[in-house]
This record gives sequence, C-alpha cells and structure tokens, in this order.
Amino acid sequence: MAGRTAGIARNSCPICGELTVVPVQKMLFRRSNTFRCSVCNGRIIVAESTALMSVVGGLLGVAVALCGYFELLSRVTRPGPFPLPSGPRASLLAPLPVLVGLGAYVACAIPFGRWTLRLEAAPTN
Repeated sequence: MAGRTAGIARNSCPICGELTVVPVQKMLFRRSNTFRCSVCNGRIIVAESTALMSVVGGLLGVAVALCGYFELLSRVTRPGPFPLPSGPRASLLAPLPVLVGLGAYVACAIPFGRWTLRLEAAPTN
C-alpha cells in the first residue's frame, strides 16, 4: 500500500497541503478547536462532521462497555461462594461504571475521529 502523500491524506493542511499533526484533544473536546499547522503555521479547525462522528463513536463505546459491565455484574451478584463485598469496600465499586464509561468513550472516540478526519481552514474574524 502506498504511503501517505501531502495534499491527499486526511491530515493534510487545507492551507498549504502538507501533512500536519492533529492533536487528539481537538477531536475529543470542542471548546477551543483552533490549532496551528506544523508546517505553514496557519490556523486550522477540525470539521464538524469529524467532531460529530467522534462523539457518536464515543457514545457507542460507552453503551457497549456499560452493557457489558452490568451483564458481568449481574452474573457476579448471583448467590454463590463469592458474594460481592459489603460495607466500606462496596463503596469502592461505585465509581467503577464511571471509569469504565470514560475509558470506553476515549478508546472509541479517537478511532472514529481518525477514520472520519477532515480539516478546514479556520475562519478569520
């Protein structure tokens, strides 16, 4: 398979056409979405379609991870020789779904954002 060439690859700068580095946080968070091209120093933004697909991918990852978590939890809480801990140790299980969901969001949002990556020149004000 051919290597990525400037002007054709998804991470090509829309201003100069050269390959540029796209920070991961620009696909995950939309607060300050402007960044600079590593070659021409022009202002670039990640397209709205890329940001939307990144969010959709992250939410799909959260849904699958939490469904798996609660399915596993229902199997573990069945009566048997190894019941779930009770008391203070049980409170350590409370933040676990949040951590699982956050990890799944990041793990799935990044690939979805990279697969649909499109860059645009930032509007000048």
